[in-house]
Amino acid sequence: MDWKIDKPVIVEAYYNCINANNRELFLRLNNNISKAKKIYPFVSFIEERLSAVWLLALNDKLWDAEIIDRSVLEVLMKFMFIVNAPDESEQEVRFREYWDDLFEISCIKHSEQSKKQLQHYTDEVSQLAHSPIVLNEEHENLLKQKWKRKDRKNLEQKWSFSEILFSLAKNYKGQPFEMMIGLAHEYRMCSHIAHGDETGIGIIEERKSRSEKQRKDVHIGHFIKLLSNCLSYATATSYAAMDFLNLDINYFMDNLKKIQNIKDVENKYQLEVFNDPLYEKFINKM
Repeated sequence: MDWKIDKPVIVEAYYNCINANNRELFLRLNNNISKAKKIYPFVSFIEERLSAVWLLALNDKLWDAEIIDRSVLEVLMKFMFIVNAPDESEQEVRFREYWDDLFEISCIKHSEQSKKQLQHYTDEVSQLAHSPIVLNEEHENLLKQKWKRKDRKNLEQKWSFSEILFSLAKNYKGQPFEMMIGLAHEYRMCSHIAHGDETGIGIIEERKSRSEKQRKDVHIGHFIKLLSNCLSYATATSYAAMDFLNLDINYFMDNLKKIQNIKDVENKYQLEVFNDPLYEKFINKM
């Protein structure tokens, strides 16, 4: 194996597939803009963040890429959750919950937090930062009457990542889609890095503790995984957008299949990690 030769081949293959996916996706969105404007913010957020994941990966900032990868995955699941509503009525409910209801609940929460800050910090900077966030008494009372504490918790639970993932795994396009559950592990690992908890720091330190060859092998596998995520998430975004617009997904399915042309090359590097005799030792530290 020669990574210097194979890396450009792998990168070019993923770049071409992602680029083709996005060109067709935005062409269709723009051709159906009156309906597509409702989902455009989701698609733009995902694709722009995926560009950041791509650039960070290419610059060997893999752990930083994981943090943004988490944001992409979370928004993608929420987007799919809206699109996958059982009917148009529930779809409108989910749009409203996402854009309006959760915002109002956040306003209550942020106002309460800012009040506490202002009780402890009276300096000018704190006043400038927190005073605009505090709701006036009338507005706060109206929101709290509308959103009782129990109702707030219930809606936030409905929109939690784990709840959405479970919902999509149980029923996606009218069928169980248990493969969704596999994303829970991906999300947890990214979350550990984002939060910098003991597991997140431990994962990074464990990588550093390996021999130079072991570090290189797992680094390459990690790099390929991030490129693969970029293509997978971009394709899933296109599928969801086409479902919303009632357009076929054949182009995007065919485009995704093109990456199979480099799978033999790619697999050599990804499987190398598992050939490490100390693999079990390392994986048990995670």
